[in-house]
Amino acid sequence: MTINNMSLTPPAPDTVAVWLTQWLLPAAPGCTSSADSCKNGGKNPFVYFESNGTCWSGENAALLLGGGVTLTYPGTKQITALGACSFVLGSFGTITIDVPIADVSLDTGVAPLSNRLFSVTASTMTLNAPPESVPPNPGNFKVFSGPIGGVLFDLIDVVRAYDFVPGAGGGGGGGRGCHEADGDGHIQGEHSGEARFHFDADACEDSDAEGVDASDPGSSMDFHSTQLLSVAFDDVAHTMTIVGIGLDNGLPVT
Repeated sequence: MTINNMSLTPPAPDTVAVWLTQWLLPAAPGCTSSADSCKNGGKNPFVYFESNGTCWSGENAALLLGGGVTLTYPGTKQITALGACSFVLGSFGTITIDVPIADVSLDTGVAPLSNRLFSVTASTMTLNAPPESVPPNPGNFKVFSGPIGGVLFDLIDVVRAYDFVPGAGGGGGGGRGCHEADGDGHIQGEHSGEARFHFDADACEDSDAEGVDASDPGSSMDFHSTQLLSVAFDDVAHTMTIVGIGLDNGLPVT
């Protein structure tokens, strides 16, 4: 995860900041296990970095709020392996979390719908107490499919969700060798005229310089990347997602 200007100090009156990544992991429709992840149709796992320097994994919980329900994200397992939880402060700060796959998988014996992670998204939250300080209720009372627990949060920002196939190449790893990843094109501009783009992310194939360039004169956008942080491919949907940093009209952006 890359943050434009990362600081560990949340805005008052909240005392804790959290940077969280979550996704949906549906179970195969034909599963017959008595495990929760089969009966509930899957899981909503997450991992997060907390402003006290710790990292956690878990599964969504819920709280009753007025006449409705709100989801919460209380960590249930701290990630303590050496080097598995790290961060860099400042402009274009980064957070790196290596979570054991078993901690964010369906229960043993429950097959997933596919190897795709659905609706992957990242968000920044602030809270008045650490989210793991109110663990999920171990009893049988649940709201929808989630146990009661967690802490209410203020949502600061969130990125648009996307689907991701682990191991399909680029940022997902997987050892499939070099993946074709360059092209040019144009689309209708955001406000008027034509927007154009060019990307090249397969230096392993042609040794060309990697980068992304995009321009949209109608919206005063002129972007040129300075660093590619990850490249992920979905060979089912025939899409690729490039994450990085660069300059838009000379100003730093992600």
